[in-house]
Amino acid sequence: MVKDKPSIREWLIANKADYPDKASAVRACAEALGSTVDTVRVKANLFRLFDNAPVVTAKSAAAQRSLSQFRDKYDIPFKIRNGIKRHLVGDVYMTDGEFRDACGVLLNSWRRNADLDEFAPYRYRFGGELLWANQDTMRTMKQIAGVFVED
Repeated sequence: MVKDKPSIREWLIANKADYPDKASAVRACAEALGSTVDTVRVKANLFRLFDNAPVVTAKSAAAQRSLSQFRDKYDIPFKIRNGIKRHLVGDVYMTDGEFRDACGVLLNSWRRNADLDEFAPYRYRFGGELLWANQDTMRTMKQIAGVFVED
């Protein structure tokens, strides 16, 4: 079997010294081998063919996430605060399960976070059912149910 073209790695090893910088060597390799500049750049980084080149692959570059994505996934009190702002607007109320689902929180993470003191003004147990509402609606619901409410 006769090999027509060298691999990207072979070409860069053989020719990189002929170019003043990594970018020009990558462009020349892409042109010589009929590949894309991005493909050559990823392979050059993967094989660490240039000094101080970070190891970056297409897969790892696509997997980068932000701190706000981490917070959206794992910060349960943050999700509950956002749920209060989004879902408990106006004269509406929700059951505990409905509100948990609306906040996108798994059951095993819900109770220990939903019972935090900061959320006490938004929840109340009526007749064995835990309900969530904004503070004004909760006050009205308590008055309707005959529960003493301080102003």
